[in-house]
Amino acid sequence: MPKSKRSRTVHLTQTEKGGRERKSRLMDRIRAAIDEYDRVIVFSFDNMRSTPFKAMRETMAGHSRFFLGSNKVMQIALGRDAASAYRGGLNRVAAVLTGQVGLMCTNKTVEEVEKEFEEHGELDYARAGAIATQDIVVPAGELAGGLQHTMVPHLRKLGLPCELQKGVIVVRMETTVCKEGDRLTAEAAHLAKLLGVQMAWFSLSPVAVWERESEAFEAVVPGMGDASSSAAAASSA
Repeated sequence: MPKSKRSRTVHLTQTEKGGRERKSRLMDRIRAAIDEYDRVIVFSFDNMRSTPFKAMRETMAGHSRFFLGSNKVMQIALGRDAASAYRGGLNRVAAVLTGQVGLMCTNKTVEEVEKEFEEHGELDYARAGAIATQDIVVPAGELAGGLQHTMVPHLRKLGLPCELQKGVIVVRMETTVCKEGDRLTAEAAHLAKLLGVQMAWFSLSPVAVWERESEAFEAVVPGMGDASSSAAAASSA
């Protein structure tokens, strides 16, 4: 009887080797891009969404290349101190690679990149854990939005008291789904989506730039790249 592929044993050494190779390839790609493009920009992101980010990368592919992944691996590719820096000053870029950030190598100026980032901002549905940007209150009475009557049991599970009356979904009492500033629960986020309320803005913002020709580093956001940022990079080791 043929052996099932599902039961095939994968040795840990094989997965570790594959992981090392992927990290090595990423580091090689980053360093090659540093040599090819005029500058390196660190950007922060909010409410990352794959579809608009992919569209933006494709639009900017003629002059820029993006890298998202392990901050630690990207730090190593750049060099985490002056002695190991791939080029002079890149260790200061590495110090900024903490939190929700990415790396881009580009021929565009910071101002041009910032403008393109703004043009690609996009509103989307918030996910669980996001902060509500507005109150959502569902009034008593017929539920607007055109939801199918089969949704009643699901809406009840999400915390919306409702029932079916003559084929129409009716909310029994005014219900607050969330208030501005609340951290959304999974139920609140799902209800907001069903109600058609979008509260998440996908956006990217440049925070620091390094120039290849001069090897100069500049913080776009005040405080980035100072001693505290360097300490943060070291602590993420």
